[in-house]
Amino acid sequence: MKNLLTLSFISILFLSVGCSSSDDNNSDAAAFLQQIQGKWKLTAYAGDTPEEYVEIQNGWEMELKADKTFTSTEVPGYIGGKYSVITKPGHNIRLVFKNSSGSKVFYKHVEYMTENGLSTQHLQDTPLSDEFVYFAVEGLTRIP
Repeated sequence: MKNLLTLSFISILFLSVGCSSSDDNNSDAAAFLQQIQGKWKLTAYAGDTPEEYVEIQNGWEMELKADKTFTSTEVPGYIGGKYSVITKPGHNIRLVFKNSSGSKVFYKHVEYMTENGLSTQHLQDTPLSDEFVYFAVEGLTRIP
């Protein structure tokens, strides 16, 4: 399993294996929303080259809830907020992190998704197209 995850993750470094985004319709967004809901943990990171692949033991965690709220330990000083999904220009998760002094809006572009694995780009300040190729990605694993 570990080798399969590593091989899949490294393959992503060289291929843009995004979800197709033919039309921006409600069914595509609804299906994407349902797929990403749940608890996720950062378990791997890959930089610009395969040599930069690192397994993470105590990565940050995020829970995307059905009511479109989330909790996360990723951004220091923020414990969560609200999220939405965007299917155009590509499959992105829009995260609005909130704390007592304000909010920050970030996007995570979903490069690859399976039932128990999610590969995203780092937090961005704008949504990205599925055709965009960026090699530094995060590997998240679904947790119970």
